[in-house]
Order: sequence, then C-alpha cells, then structure tokens
Amino acid sequence: MMLKAHRGLAISLGMTLVASFAFATPAVAYCEQVCRGAQGLGAAALMVATPSETERALAAGPAQQVPGLPPHDPCLPPLFWNWHELSRMERESPEWGDFRSAEIVLDLNRFTLTLLGIRGDDSVETIYETPVGVGQGSTPTPTGQFIINHVYPYPDVFFFAEGNQKIPALYNGFFAPLLLCDKHGRCERYQDLGIHGFDASAYPHPSRIRPETEGEVSGGCIRLPDPCAFKSALIRLVGVGTLKQNDRGSYHWLNKPVAVSITDRELGILSLLQEGAYLLHSGLKNLLKGLTE
Repeated sequence: MMLKAHRGLAISLGMTLVASFAFATPAVAYCEQVCRGAQGLGAAALMVATPSETERALAAGPAQQVPGLPPHDPCLPPLFWNWHELSRMERESPEWGDFRSAEIVLDLNRFTLTLLGIRGDDSVETIYETPVGVGQGSTPTPTGQFIINHVYPYPDVFFFAEGNQKIPALYNGFFAPLLLCDKHGRCERYQDLGIHGFDASAYPHPSRIRPETEGEVSGGCIRLPDPCAFKSALIRLVGVGTLKQNDRGSYHWLNKPVAVSITDRELGILSLLQEGAYLLHSGLKNLLKGLTE
C-alpha cells in the first residue's frame, strides 16, 4: 500500500470478522440523532459543490472559504477539492477496493496507533502505524471498545474550550470523535474525546498545555503527530460521503464505521479484532434493525 508506515502484516483469520455496514440515508439521519456529541450534529445540512461554486472558490483562493465548500486543505493531493472526491476515486481502485472493513488499535503501553485493513478473505494488513500522545496522570485515555463514524478532516475544525469558546487550528486539521455504542445500537459521544492532530501554539495560553504528540501528554484524547498521513490513509481505506458542515466545522460520514480498540493489556491482534468485530456486529446490527421496525 502507498500510505503506511509498515508494510506487509497479513494474518489469515478463520472466521468472518467485521461486517461492512454502509449506512443508507435513513440510517445516517438516525445516527445524527443518537450519536450527536456535546456540540450536536443534528443541525448539519448537506452541502454539495457545483461547478460554479468550484470556479468561485478558485477565484477566491485558498485563504478564503466559499459557503458550501470546505476550506483549502493542504493535505489533499492537487486537483481534489474535498475528501469525498478523493475517496470516490480510491474506492474504485483494486488496491483499496478489496478491503471490506477497518479497525484502529491503540496500545497505551507502547503509545502506538495502528490502522488495520481487513480484506474480503479475512486477511489483515497494517495500513498505517504511528506513535501517538495519550492521556496523562489524572486524565488517562480510557480503555475499551469505541466507534468512529464521521471525521472532521479540514483546517476549519474547532476545539471547544470552557464556556463553549471556539479555538481554531488546535486540532491541526483533523478530529474524529469517539462514540460509545451499546448492544442495542444506541451511540453517544464519549465525553469530548477523540483522535486528532495537535498544534499547541494555537491554544490561547500555550504555557498551560503540553505541546508533545507522543507519550503521556494529553487530557485523555489521542494526539497524532502527522494528521495528514493518518486521515489520508483512513479515508482511502473506508471512504467518506458528501460534505457536511456544523458548528464544529466541515465533516464527512465514513462509508463504513470503524471500530477503535484501546487497550493497556498485552493482547494479540486476533483478540483485538475479535473484540472489535463483536462491538460492530452487536451494536450496529441492532441499530439498523431498529430502523426497520
């Protein structure tokens, strides 16, 4: 694969692991209600670029944002206006189209995050691996099984400080909220935790916050040292839907929800994948079942 730190880890599994869930429009609407966070997703409106809007954006230049379009993202390859365009092309490629699901494994002991791709024959490949920053002292990163089903991959994503103050640029162009889903498919934001980039210089009082992106340094979230590389690998692997916007910024629904396994135990990849598979199978199956009853 072209976007990974380590190549070639392939494990043959003797069982079907994570089922591929592609949310139809009713499911997306339902998930906007049950999976909204503290800042909410229910008011988000679908916004799709038209050729005329693209032309206006080109005339405006990367420093200005045209309504209905995301801001310029230097992480995108040339000629692409948003991540949906890129993911549509990549998902048609045989190199990426063979993956039916994905899982993120976070090892709190080694301070590493690994993005795994699961192929149709149940083999597993390491797509991307990186050192990360995790919670410190009294604010540890929680262990357990979570889900991400949407991402904010643009420079306009806001961090909400005390008093709901919006701080731009702190997330360094990427934020993926962690969702906690029960076996009935009910999902909610887990506090305000997520996987994100980090630029301490954007904080109003940088001396009060640790700037590192590796080790025990955060308030509980997972800090990525290279959010460009991670979001590019994730979006190419699972794909994203059309652009949406809310008060936090511009975002996309993932075409397939991704299980996130956070552990401080010495477990093999097989055990972690089985736990993630159970989470997706039980929780999302019941969520979708509820939509048809």
